Amino acid sequence: MPKHKSIPTFEIIIPIGNISVGNTKTRLSSNLNELQRKNLTIWLLNHVVTNSYNAFNQLKIKPNIVILGNSYPPSQLDYISHIYSIKNQIPIKELGQNLNESLQQYIHVSQTTNKLILPADLGMLETTDILQFVQKSNDFKTPVIAKATKDNGTNGILLPMKNNFQFSFGENSFDSHIKILNKYEEINSPGVNYDIDDHSDLIELMKINDNIRNVLDTKGKIVIPINKFRNVGTEIKVKSKCNTFRLLKNIELKESQNIIYYNTSIDISIH
Repeated sequence: MPKHKSIPTFEIIIPIGNISVGNTKTRLSSNLNELQRKNLTIWLLNHVVTNSYNAFNQLKIKPNIVILGNSYPPSQLDYISHIYSIKNQIPIKELGQNLNESLQQYIHVSQTTNKLILPADLGMLETTDILQFVQKSNDFKTPVIAKATKDNGTNGILLPMKNNFQFSFGENSFDSHIKILNKYEEINSPGVNYDIDDHSDLIELMKINDNIRNVLDTKGKIVIPINKFRNVGTEIKVKSKCNTFRLLKNIELKESQNIIYYNTSIDISIH
């Protein structure tokens, strides 16, 4: 009898900073107010999540997506990421004091999983970009990396299981990462070479996606899109506050009647 090819263990990790404290997308602060920047951040996250689910579907692999955040005191609870995670049934993990430290801790508990780390602000990402990571990995044997064109950072990296690595995401991280990898494949496309960091990036994104205008025109509310994909990722047991949190007194949640993104949503009103 012919042997059936085993399905690889594969997860997509999306690191994201704390949205609630108002420091998201600060390079856009002269163009967008805090509420607009929060909505933009969540839209970008949902865009990466949606394309990740599409890629899993095409690969015929059970979806396994994790949103990776930082640890922080209760007074700085990132309720926005939490509610997004709960509504979309995606595990959220809070580990280190910054995103590189969180990634470092996380890979130690996911040694038996092939991992693709994708930043949460790849607004031009397409499903084909994710499939390219997998295809170039040669059946998850070879690391694959993508460069951020503007600052020589890293806009995606696929690591085969049990691959030891030292993360240094940020400016000029691409050079640091390829030195560690030694042997690797690289992918290049607008979807992975360009993130949404400053006003010129946003203008380019708005040229190809009219939905962004709806996101930025939303008045007085933070909108959490509910993704149409309802698969639950395989969860690795690490210390996490995934589905337990208390809302601050000045926050009210209610179901929205509006179609904001292309799906239903929930509004967060801040008094």
